[in-house]
Amino acid sequence: MLDKKIVELACRRTQLEMKEEWEQLRKELNAIKTKMAVQGALGSGATLVRITDLCARAVNNRAHLIWHILYRFITTTGINYSDELSSELKALIAHELPEELPDFKGYIKNTIKILNAPKTAEKLLYQLDNARDHALNKVGNEIDLFVQSLKKKSEMTETGVESQIFNMYSPAAPIQTIDGELSRQLINALDAIKPGINQLQDLPEHPKSEIIEIIGDCRTELEKAKPNITKLRSLLTTVGTSIQNNHSLKPGYDVLKQELTYLGISLF
Repeated sequence: MLDKKIVELACRRTQLEMKEEWEQLRKELNAIKTKMAVQGALGSGATLVRITDLCARAVNNRAHLIWHILYRFITTTGINYSDELSSELKALIAHELPEELPDFKGYIKNTIKILNAPKTAEKLLYQLDNARDHALNKVGNEIDLFVQSLKKKSEMTETGVESQIFNMYSPAAPIQTIDGELSRQLINALDAIKPGINQLQDLPEHPKSEIIEIIGDCRTELEKAKPNITKLRSLLTTVGTSIQNNHSLKPGYDVLKQELTYLGISLF
């Protein structure tokens, strides 16, 4: 069972982050309106399409933001496997990203009202519902992977096998920003690992296709001007733990393990 105090702290941090996220998104949404107005196309369907597309992407980003904050809080304080853990985590994510999506849908409804385009409302709001469902499924997949890792660690402990799978935060203070050089080094490490994973029939604990997708997500994040370190810690830890016991991938794993120490991640 999740620690109620830790969940409370995580949710409080989530609300702060979402507030900042929404303020930035609202600026981008208003910029779209301004640009379309200058072009004389503010009242066109294209304006609503662009706004909805941006909101849909933001819904996906918010789902991952919520999960990565929760992940950091529960792994920092310690978490043990339980049969209910996956369901608890998924329910908490869904609660923090409610079906009503009040800020996203509220903005679109208000814009529809201003532009007097009620016929398009249902279709656009349905797009946000689809974005939420897709985002929750993706995050749910990461949660299942995380919980499975905890279960494996628990089983090893019960059978007396000494195998410390990971320690998210090493004693040394992890960096809080990623510069271009470290981004390139991490990308090179991931690029070195990916071909080896492709050649495997499958990984022992995780579906190969999921790890390949996560590597792609890592690359996308690392290519940003300001990568999300919280998100990367979660994704890169998953990649590392999925291949740490594969002998054929050991050279690439050792390189990745060394680079991850700068993010405060210690793999064994």
